[in-house]
Amino acid sequence: MIFKRMPYRLGLLAGSLLVLAFLGQALYADVALLDHRHVRNQQIKLEKLLKRHPGSGVRGSHNVGGQGFVMPMATGSEPLIDNDGMKWFINTNITFSTTSSASGAMSEAEYTHAVAASTLGGGTASSTLNDAFDGYNTLAVSDVETMGPPRTGSYYIFYNKNGPAFVEGNGRQVDFPIQTLWGTDTQDAARVEGKGPQVDWPSMQIWRKVFVPSDDAFARWLNFFKNVTDTPLSFNVFIANNLGSDSNTRITGSSNGDMISDLTDTWVGTMQNFSGTTSSDPREAHVLQGNGAVPVPLIVNHFVNGDDNPYWAYTLTIQPGQTACLMNFCVLKPTIAAAAGAAGPLAALTNAHALDFMTTDEKAQVKNFNLSSQYWLTVKSTAGGSTRPAGSAQYDADSIVRIQATPDPGYHFVNWTHGATGTTNPLNYRITGDSVVWANFSNLPPTVKITNPADGSYVNGPVTVTATATDDTSVVKVEFYIDGSLRFGDSTAPYAYDWNALLETVGSHAIKAVATDTAGATGSDQITVQITNISVSMTGSRQVEQAWVVRREYAALTVHVSNAGGAVVQKYVLYRKAGSGAYASVKELTPAQVGSGVTINDGPLTKGVVYTYKLTAFVGGAEVAVSNEVAI
Repeated sequence: MIFKRMPYRLGLLAGSLLVLAFLGQALYADVALLDHRHVRNQQIKLEKLLKRHPGSGVRGSHNVGGQGFVMPMATGSEPLIDNDGMKWFINTNITFSTTSSASGAMSEAEYTHAVAASTLGGGTASSTLNDAFDGYNTLAVSDVETMGPPRTGSYYIFYNKNGPAFVEGNGRQVDFPIQTLWGTDTQDAARVEGKGPQVDWPSMQIWRKVFVPSDDAFARWLNFFKNVTDTPLSFNVFIANNLGSDSNTRITGSSNGDMISDLTDTWVGTMQNFSGTTSSDPREAHVLQGNGAVPVPLIVNHFVNGDDNPYWAYTLTIQPGQTACLMNFCVLKPTIAAAAGAAGPLAALTNAHALDFMTTDEKAQVKNFNLSSQYWLTVKSTAGGSTRPAGSAQYDADSIVRIQATPDPGYHFVNWTHGATGTTNPLNYRITGDSVVWANFSNLPPTVKITNPADGSYVNGPVTVTATATDDTSVVKVEFYIDGSLRFGDSTAPYAYDWNALLETVGSHAIKAVATDTAGATGSDQITVQITNISVSMTGSRQVEQAWVVRREYAALTVHVSNAGGAVVQKYVLYRKAGSGAYASVKELTPAQVGSGVTINDGPLTKGVVYTYKLTAFVGGAEVAVSNEVAI
């Protein structure tokens, strides 16, 4: 027992307040003469002022409600935003005595954006929920009181007036300074009797850490207590709160599935009751202890409808030199179901981020949750691959397990899910609690390639579309699509489709081939072609021109052009070859010269030599149509 001298200390504090009250207004000398609710509400407003000016470092005093009572102001607030967009305002230093707040408590929490909040009728409405707290998770200790509620001016020491906090390098955890408690029963008894030296010595140290993750949505409190004496210390730890919902406070659920809080509950849900069909405050879940038989269970769990000052308590016994930790979580969500759904994994410590930024020593010091030195890791996989390790095994807390995913032939590794995320393989997995990790595999799709026509080419008239397809197992079929419409399926290689482009409109068209393997996986290839649909034909004969004694042979060629699609022809070119030689251009004609048909004479021709002709049409610089060959 270490705190029996607290009435003496609180008496000194009361005396100081009497002096301040006398200087300001004599009525405050007896707090009972005032409306306690009014005074408390003024404290709440003062704390909310901190929220409006987080981290301002305001120092000084504040005149409360014109009553003439000068109340010291707190010195700052640290806002941290979680993954849901909930902004938590953490008191970094409280410099006055209050039951509604403390260093490391929350003065407020609110969403940074509108969310789909549940309504009375079971639907949702868009709302930027706010005003979650008027003071949350106030830490107090007592070696006299066992039931509460904790109040200033009573046998409680509150964690406050201990200097500024600082944010760790991770930017997500606020660390608070040590508050030292002094004295022993023997010394206090001697002081009261007027005997013994008027000397204090340290008996216990208290400090806190408050964590808000960026990749999850909750707040976590770590409350540390260290015995710095040479004898065991036993005391009670209380967590006091002011939810700001007054008589509208309602219990929304508990881990036991009812609307009553009891000592076996790991979490309790609350909210500000609906006004009409909506409620402007977040839905809350308060995680008080872990699952199962924990070393230090709850001794008080006080949540009551209509009371916005819930509190809970534990009894700690700490051996000399030992440090113990009590851990709590709070979840704020837009719906009751979401808050309850997030609270369970935190109580069970199956939430992947529940123990982030905690050292091995800190985890071992937690007394109200089951933090074994080893945890179960279960590694599973979908069809198409395996993992090493596989199945379930226990590993030391904070150890790293290397998990390798190996796909079967024809499959590939996709990603990790459940207890892990991402595609890193192998995965170095940190053990922070019992967890399950899945490796996901997928069948490798077949590879398909359109081999004719070429991508970007011009198509004129009927064309055979061909494709090749390969797979690690077997290709079932290749389907051909024109502009997204299935035209033909071929189940046997070589895969081909006889496409009559004359039936299509002139212009750009997409050809896609889709291959399917025996496992149902598909692969595709797509090209684009330009349809012109120009038809060029030609007839001709060898003619003899004779003038007097000059006899000359020449070719008389008749050209016919069909361009019903209206393709824009750039030019026509006449080619000729002699015997088995190579074709050479002999004449170029404009579309105006050709029209739908024209007669072309070419000569002179060498007697006895066979000449062969063809005519081509050019669109966009490419040959798109070639006539039949004419031999003369």
